[in-house]
Amino acid sequence: MNKTSPRPLGRALTLVLLSLVLGACARFGASLPAKLDAKPDTVQLRKDVEYLAAERLEGRGLASQGLEQAAKYLVKRFAEAGLEPGGPEGSYYERFDVVIAKGPGVRTSVAFAVGEPDAPEAGAGKEVVFGVRGYDFVPAGFSSEGEFRAPLVFGGSCSTAAGSDDFEKLDVTGKAVLCLPPASGAATQGHPGPANPDRYRAFNLRQKKAVAVLIISAAKDSEDGEPLPDFRPSPMNTEIGIPVGYVRRSVVERMLASVGDGAIKLQPGPAIDVPEVTVSGQVELMREAISTPNVVGVLRASAPVGKIDDEFALLGAHYDHLGWGGAGSMVPDERAIHPGADDNASGVAVLLEAARLLSAHPERLKRDVYFVAFAGEEEGLLGSAAFVKANKARDFVGMVNLDMVGRLGDKRRLYVFGAPSGKEFTDVVESLASAYDFKLEVSGESYGPSDHASFLAAEVPSVHFFTGAHSDYHRPSDTPEKLNYEGMGDVAAMTARMVLALASDPYRPTWAPDLGAEPKGGEGEGDLRGYGAWFGSVPDFAPVEGGGVRLAAIRPGSPAEVAGVKAGDVLRKLGPHEIRNLYDFTYALRSHQPGETLDVFVEREGKLLKLEVTLGAR
Repeated sequence: MNKTSPRPLGRALTLVLLSLVLGACARFGASLPAKLDAKPDTVQLRKDVEYLAAERLEGRGLASQGLEQAAKYLVKRFAEAGLEPGGPEGSYYERFDVVIAKGPGVRTSVAFAVGEPDAPEAGAGKEVVFGVRGYDFVPAGFSSEGEFRAPLVFGGSCSTAAGSDDFEKLDVTGKAVLCLPPASGAATQGHPGPANPDRYRAFNLRQKKAVAVLIISAAKDSEDGEPLPDFRPSPMNTEIGIPVGYVRRSVVERMLASVGDGAIKLQPGPAIDVPEVTVSGQVELMREAISTPNVVGVLRASAPVGKIDDEFALLGAHYDHLGWGGAGSMVPDERAIHPGADDNASGVAVLLEAARLLSAHPERLKRDVYFVAFAGEEEGLLGSAAFVKANKARDFVGMVNLDMVGRLGDKRRLYVFGAPSGKEFTDVVESLASAYDFKLEVSGESYGPSDHASFLAAEVPSVHFFTGAHSDYHRPSDTPEKLNYEGMGDVAAMTARMVLALASDPYRPTWAPDLGAEPKGGEGEGDLRGYGAWFGSVPDFAPVEGGGVRLAAIRPGSPAEVAGVKAGDVLRKLGPHEIRNLYDFTYALRSHQPGETLDVFVEREGKLLKLEVTLGAR
């Protein structure tokens, strides 16, 4: 009998199945690396945090000796972890220049003239109340330079929120506006969290065409009497566009006492004209170009086979903070060192621990790993933007960012942002997290206001780990004893395995350009930083000469794409809002609701184009 053997069909089926299996494995994260042998050193984690958050480093502010001292410490710790110098000319430093407003100049002044409002010059009225520079009047770090002479308005809390607009019945065009100090820990209107309430109020008053904003110091019965914020050095490209400063309460009270009937009380309420008072002043700022260090180390791959010499992985964390506080603080009137234990000594300590864990196994690495401590994050991601610009020639397959990872709670929630930027990232981080009993909260958004955003703008798949918000954020009370060092050890172990996956997998993560967008308006429990209505762009964080925001990418199907906005465009105006920098862009989005249609002006190839965008929602 003639028999047909089943073997050819079986062999064919086997080959098909094998090809399917191999195809399924041909992606990043199909096989995750095993746990590293070494255990996290929680004692060293605490030592690193306590050093970086110590009083002698004075909060690691921009352009401070404390920041330089922190950088020197990191060089020492990088070397101890077995990292080679990763900066130019065999250095651990990769410096970038920032032009800052270092402090107020000698022409900075303010004076209130009580008399006829149209008197030809300050002093022509009945009485002049002067504010002494540096004592009675201090410019905000985000102030622009300029002179002003204008009628005075008392704006109460200076709220411009819908339904509680203090200026609803008063036009402040061409006037100077006097504002009460924000309530302690005040948030941007409608948005809980760390947004600078003084800057936001000044932005909105600029939109109402006020020529200057003066913010009254805290009440006399505060601990420090009448504290004025220290001038906080700030990059010149972040200035607000009008003079803004803080004036001592006693000066304001003397001025109001001269007005007459005492009808104006320093309390919240609708804005009112201050009769017969003209305020004159000038903000002059001393400029200085400073060299600021990112600290860069490299762990060289030494896998016996399969090394990939032209691809790299990166782990980053910012090491700067707010110094003595000021405009970026949640308590801007309180002169005190802001130690920044969680923000972000915790992230730097975890980075160092991950470096130690990985350096014990260079033979498992197919790609070199860069470890970067960024400066200037608190001033607008300056360090990470500079690093990305200086390292365009390097092909980074993925980036992991650590920012505020020291407050792991009893529920062991670990928040992950940026995962959608790599198609495989969500599966990978969920698999890794299960080994450490983390309750993972994976955001559906990629973009976010930390250093991973600079890499997203360069189309590098990036994830950001975060243990959640807390009431000590940007306050002097963010201190080392409040951190969970055991939890940080677990974050370090998971981070090391995530970086090992990036450095050892023969395949690289798949960039998902349609998910590199700014976050939606609402905030989750872990993220206090939202952006309002949806536009659909990824900004380039590098400064733009002449102002504006360069858009690095546009999300497919987004309001921006529908409007005709393209990657590489420089955003100059959104609706009524002039866009000078990323702060303006952020505040402009917060000022509008989904569904609103606005004119948008972009510069493209030297030409200014007018488009129309209908803002979206998620």
